[in-house]
Amino acid sequence: MASVLHRTGEWRDGAARDREGVGDSMAWQVDPTRTSLTFEIRNLGLDVVRGVFDDFAVALRAPAGDAPFLAFDLRIQAGSLATGNPERDAKLTGPDFLDAARYPLILFVADRLEPLPDFLHSLAKLHGDLRLRDETRPVEWRIELNSSAEHSNVETEAVFVDTLEIEPAEWGIGHHIPLVGPKLKLILRFIAIDAGEFDITPAGPPPNAPPSQA
Repeated sequence: MASVLHRTGEWRDGAARDREGVGDSMAWQVDPTRTSLTFEIRNLGLDVVRGVFDDFAVALRAPAGDAPFLAFDLRIQAGSLATGNPERDAKLTGPDFLDAARYPLILFVADRLEPLPDFLHSLAKLHGDLRLRDETRPVEWRIELNSSAEHSNVETEAVFVDTLEIEPAEWGIGHHIPLVGPKLKLILRFIAIDAGEFDITPAGPPPNAPPSQA
Protein backbone atom coordinates (compact mmCIF):
# COMPACT_ATOMS: atom_id res chain seq x y z
CA MET A 1 0.00 0.00 0.00
CA ALA A 2 1.21 3.48 -0.78
CA SER A 3 1.36 5.87 2.15
CA VAL A 4 1.91 9.57 2.64
CA LEU A 5 4.66 11.08 4.75
CA HIS A 6 4.45 14.77 5.49
CA ARG A 7 8.08 15.32 6.47
CA THR A 8 10.96 13.38 5.00
CA GLY A 9 12.97 13.55 8.23
CA GLU A 10 10.62 10.95 9.76
CA TRP A 11 12.55 8.15 8.10
CA ARG A 12 15.99 9.50 7.36
CA ASP A 13 17.53 7.94 10.48
CA GLY A 14 18.51 11.38 11.72
CA ALA A 15 20.50 12.09 8.55
CA ALA A 16 18.52 15.12 7.37
CA ARG A 17 20.69 17.80 5.84
CA ASP A 18 20.33 20.99 3.82
CA ARG A 19 19.93 20.37 0.12
CA GLU A 20 20.00 22.75 -2.81
CA GLY A 21 16.72 23.33 -4.61
CA VAL A 22 14.38 21.22 -2.47
CA GLY A 23 12.65 21.70 0.86
CA ASP A 24 9.76 20.44 2.97
CA SER A 25 6.29 20.59 1.40
CA MET A 26 3.27 20.75 3.68
CA ALA A 27 0.89 22.27 1.10
CA TRP A 28 0.93 19.26 -1.25
CA GLN A 29 0.34 15.60 -0.48
CA VAL A 30 0.33 12.37 -2.47
CA ASP A 31 -3.07 10.76 -2.94
CA PRO A 32 -2.30 7.16 -1.88
CA THR A 33 -5.39 5.81 -3.64
CA ARG A 34 -3.97 6.91 -7.00
CA THR A 35 -0.30 6.08 -6.56
CA SER A 36 1.70 3.12 -7.87
CA LEU A 37 5.31 1.99 -8.01
CA THR A 38 6.07 -0.50 -10.79
CA PHE A 39 9.29 -1.92 -12.22
CA GLU A 40 10.60 -3.56 -15.38
CA ILE A 41 13.58 -5.89 -15.79
CA ARG A 42 14.97 -7.89 -18.70
CA ASN A 43 14.45 -11.65 -18.84
CA LEU A 44 17.46 -13.24 -20.56
CA GLY A 45 17.80 -10.07 -22.60
CA LEU A 46 14.61 -10.85 -24.54
CA ASP A 47 11.37 -10.46 -22.61
CA VAL A 48 10.39 -7.78 -20.13
CA VAL A 49 9.34 -8.86 -16.64
CA ARG A 50 6.98 -6.38 -14.99
CA GLY A 51 5.95 -6.16 -11.39
CA VAL A 52 5.03 -3.89 -8.50
CA PHE A 53 6.23 -2.88 -5.07
CA ASP A 54 3.16 -3.11 -2.87
CA ASP A 55 4.61 -1.35 0.18
CA PHE A 56 6.25 2.05 -0.24
CA ALA A 57 5.99 5.62 1.01
CA VAL A 58 6.39 8.96 -0.76
CA ALA A 59 7.25 12.28 0.88
CA LEU A 60 6.84 15.37 -1.30
CA ARG A 61 9.34 18.20 -1.11
CA ALA A 62 8.71 21.65 -2.56
CA PRO A 63 11.30 22.96 -5.03
CA ALA A 64 12.93 26.30 -4.54
CA GLY A 65 11.42 29.11 -6.62
CA ASP A 66 8.36 28.83 -8.84
CA ALA A 67 9.12 25.55 -10.64
CA PRO A 68 5.92 23.57 -11.38
CA PHE A 69 7.49 20.31 -10.17
CA LEU A 70 7.51 18.53 -6.82
CA ALA A 71 10.61 16.72 -5.61
CA PHE A 72 10.12 13.62 -3.50
CA ASP A 73 11.83 11.20 -1.17
CA LEU A 74 10.93 7.53 -1.50
CA ARG A 75 11.05 4.56 0.85
CA ILE A 76 10.40 1.05 -0.51
CA GLN A 77 9.98 -2.20 1.40
CA ALA A 78 12.16 -4.51 -0.70
CA GLY A 79 10.24 -7.61 0.33
CA SER A 80 7.00 -6.25 -1.13
CA LEU A 81 8.17 -6.95 -4.70
CA ALA A 82 5.63 -8.97 -6.69
CA THR A 83 5.67 -10.20 -10.31
CA GLY A 84 2.87 -12.76 -10.13
CA ASN A 85 5.37 -15.63 -10.00
CA PRO A 86 6.23 -16.69 -6.41
CA GLU A 87 9.37 -18.60 -7.41
CA ARG A 88 10.72 -15.62 -9.36
CA ASP A 89 9.77 -13.24 -6.54
CA ALA A 90 11.75 -15.37 -4.09
CA LYS A 91 14.83 -15.12 -6.31
CA LEU A 92 14.52 -11.36 -6.77
CA THR A 93 14.03 -10.69 -3.06
CA GLY A 94 16.64 -13.29 -2.08
CA PRO A 95 20.35 -12.91 -1.25
CA ASP A 96 21.51 -12.83 -4.89
CA PHE A 97 19.52 -9.70 -5.70
CA LEU A 98 17.67 -7.41 -3.26
CA ASP A 99 18.45 -9.54 -0.18
CA ALA A 100 15.35 -8.17 1.51
CA ALA A 101 15.94 -10.14 4.70
CA ARG A 102 19.21 -8.27 5.38
CA TYR A 103 18.36 -4.99 3.65
CA PRO A 104 14.61 -4.46 4.00
CA LEU A 105 14.58 -0.83 2.80
CA ILE A 106 15.36 0.77 -0.55
CA LEU A 107 15.70 4.50 0.08
CA PHE A 108 15.88 7.49 -2.25
CA VAL A 109 16.57 10.98 -0.88
CA ALA A 110 16.21 13.98 -3.20
CA ASP A 111 19.06 16.42 -3.60
CA ARG A 112 18.40 18.78 -6.52
CA LEU A 113 15.61 19.44 -9.01
CA GLU A 114 16.62 20.45 -12.52
CA PRO A 115 13.84 21.69 -14.88
CA LEU A 116 14.51 20.74 -18.51
CA PRO A 117 13.90 23.00 -21.49
CA ASP A 118 10.69 21.94 -23.19
CA PHE A 119 7.80 23.88 -24.69
CA LEU A 120 5.22 22.71 -22.16
CA HIS A 121 7.48 23.10 -19.10
CA SER A 122 6.58 19.52 -18.21
CA LEU A 123 9.96 17.80 -17.87
CA ALA A 124 12.63 17.81 -15.18
CA LYS A 125 15.41 15.74 -13.65
CA LEU A 126 15.47 14.91 -9.96
CA HIS A 127 18.97 14.24 -8.63
CA GLY A 128 19.49 12.36 -5.41
CA ASP A 129 20.98 9.35 -3.63
CA LEU A 130 19.64 5.81 -3.91
CA ARG A 131 20.47 3.31 -1.20
CA LEU A 132 20.15 -0.24 -2.49
CA ARG A 133 21.28 -3.04 -0.21
CA ASP A 134 24.40 -1.67 1.54
CA GLU A 135 25.51 0.85 -1.08
CA THR A 136 24.42 4.40 -1.82
CA ARG A 137 24.97 5.95 -5.26
CA PRO A 138 23.78 9.13 -7.02
CA VAL A 139 20.93 8.68 -9.52
CA GLU A 140 18.66 10.80 -11.71
CA TRP A 141 14.89 10.44 -12.03
CA ARG A 142 13.12 11.73 -15.13
CA ILE A 143 10.02 13.65 -14.04
CA GLU A 144 7.08 14.33 -16.34
CA LEU A 145 4.18 16.55 -15.32
CA ASN A 146 1.31 15.03 -17.29
CA SER A 147 -1.48 17.38 -16.29
CA SER A 148 -2.71 19.76 -13.62
CA ALA A 149 -6.06 21.09 -12.49
CA GLU A 150 -7.09 24.40 -10.99
CA HIS A 151 -9.97 25.56 -8.85
CA SER A 152 -10.66 29.26 -8.46
CA ASN A 153 -7.27 30.03 -10.06
CA VAL A 154 -5.48 27.89 -7.46
CA GLU A 155 -3.74 24.70 -8.59
CA THR A 156 -5.27 21.77 -6.70
CA GLU A 157 -4.08 18.62 -8.50
CA ALA A 158 -1.04 17.55 -10.51
CA VAL A 159 -0.30 14.21 -12.20
CA PHE A 160 3.33 13.04 -12.27
CA VAL A 161 5.08 10.08 -13.90
CA ASP A 162 8.65 9.58 -12.67
CA THR A 163 11.10 7.11 -14.19
CA LEU A 164 14.46 5.85 -12.94
CA GLU A 165 16.76 3.48 -14.85
CA ILE A 166 19.72 1.87 -13.10
CA GLU A 167 22.20 -0.92 -13.74
CA PRO A 168 22.04 -3.33 -10.78
CA ALA A 169 25.62 -4.41 -11.45
CA GLU A 170 26.78 -0.95 -10.33
CA TRP A 171 25.48 -1.87 -6.88
CA GLY A 172 27.24 -5.22 -7.12
CA ILE A 173 24.03 -7.26 -7.37
CA GLY A 174 22.24 -9.52 -9.82
CA HIS A 175 25.28 -11.32 -11.24
CA HIS A 176 23.93 -14.78 -10.39
CA ILE A 177 20.36 -14.28 -11.62
CA PRO A 178 19.81 -14.74 -15.37
CA LEU A 179 16.47 -12.92 -15.02
CA VAL A 180 18.24 -9.64 -14.46
CA GLY A 181 19.62 -7.81 -17.47
CA PRO A 182 21.65 -4.60 -17.70
CA LYS A 183 18.73 -2.33 -16.78
CA LEU A 184 16.19 -2.07 -13.99
CA LYS A 185 13.50 0.55 -14.46
CA LEU A 186 11.35 1.99 -11.67
CA ILE A 187 8.19 3.90 -12.57
CA LEU A 188 6.50 5.99 -9.88
CA ARG A 189 3.09 7.39 -10.79
CA PHE A 190 1.33 9.69 -8.36
CA ILE A 191 -1.22 12.45 -8.14
CA ALA A 192 -0.35 15.32 -5.84
CA ILE A 193 -3.22 17.32 -4.38
CA ASP A 194 -3.52 20.45 -2.30
CA ALA A 195 -3.86 19.24 1.29
CA GLY A 196 -5.95 22.27 2.16
CA GLU A 197 -8.59 21.39 -0.43
CA PHE A 198 -9.02 17.63 0.08
CA ASP A 199 -9.31 15.09 2.87
CA ILE A 200 -6.72 12.39 2.08
CA THR A 201 -7.16 8.96 3.65
CA PRO A 202 -5.38 5.78 2.51
CA ALA A 203 -8.00 3.47 1.02
CA GLY A 204 -6.50 0.30 -0.40
CA PRO A 205 -3.44 -0.75 -2.37
CA PRO A 206 -2.14 1.06 -5.44
CA PRO A 207 -3.15 -0.12 -8.89
CA ASN A 208 -1.36 -3.28 -10.04
CA ALA A 209 1.05 -3.29 -12.93
CA PRO A 210 0.17 -5.23 -16.10
CA PRO A 211 0.85 -8.98 -15.77
CA SER A 212 4.38 -10.12 -16.51
CA GLN A 213 5.04 -11.09 -20.08
CA ALA A 214 7.66 -13.64 -19.03
